[in-house]
Amino acid sequence: YSDVEFQRITTVLRAMVRNAKSRLREHRQLVTDYRAGKFDDLDRNEPRVVLAEVLDYCMRTGSLPLTGIRTPKRSARAWQAYLVGGSRPLHTLIHLTAGEAWAFAMLLAATTGHNRSVIEALPARHHLATAADEPQIALVEMNKPRRGRRARMTVPLTGVPPELRSPMADPRPPRIAETSLTSAYGVFTLLLDLTEPGRAVLNTQCAFVYYNPTPPARGAVVLSDGLPADGDHRRCHPRWLRPWLTGNEQDDALLLGIGFNRMRKTYLERTRTPTAHTPATLAGYLSRMDTVRFEGFQIVHEALAEQVESALARRE
Repeated sequence: YSDVEFQRITTVLRAMVRNAKSRLREHRQLVTDYRAGKFDDLDRNEPRVVLAEVLDYCMRTGSLPLTGIRTPKRSARAWQAYLVGGSRPLHTLIHLTAGEAWAFAMLLAATTGHNRSVIEALPARHHLATAADEPQIALVEMNKPRRGRRARMTVPLTGVPPELRSPMADPRPPRIAETSLTSAYGVFTLLLDLTEPGRAVLNTQCAFVYYNPTPPARGAVVLSDGLPADGDHRRCHPRWLRPWLTGNEQDDALLLGIGFNRMRKTYLERTRTPTAHTPATLAGYLSRMDTVRFEGFQIVHEALAEQVESALARRE
């Protein structure tokens, strides 16, 4: 992707993630207030109280109650229609959607350069390698099977480098600034925060957990770990990205064509450093990139022009 395309794509991905953060934290706070007894004096049939009770049950079990302590028996579809007017599945008030999980994964590809299979298997377990007053680094064990005996690797997910942070005008504490969604550390830590209840339900260590409306078996928990199947995310792009489609043919085609492979290679082009592969493999990738080839030709052109100018000067 060009710099302009990369900026447009990552801006949309960050917007998707921020929308998810606002929605999930709002409704999880509702559950926290319910558990703290802040609704005990309210009418038990008030929709906000009923919603808090149902979401509390959903966070603990991963499913919706057929019979509530304070409420009549309802099916999952009836709960949804009663509490949110059928506008969205109740589970998505406290869990990521498939599209939001995909957006997190694409941001990690943009900030780490790893491919889809490595990111999909990303574990939640990590080790913080820095002190509180230092730039944050999380060490995560990743797995890339095609590397053979070198498949397992410890990868540092870093915060925003000091030289790229906002100047003194930025009023945010360093720990907040370092969790920016422009850094791998910021994306990773927010992902873990938003998927924690889902991991507890599934008893999984996978960093990615999302609402899956089509579970593998009837009656199974409607949560899945990992990422949506590759075919699913390509088919669902128009729905996931609908709020950001402008009708501009070129801009919409860019967003609808977002892919892991191109995003990963954009990272390699921007950083010029090997990512889970050898320098020779990186050189092979770079040699096939138009931007890199043009830069190479430009360097050769400038070197030859300098030599010619030097030779002409000597003749004079």
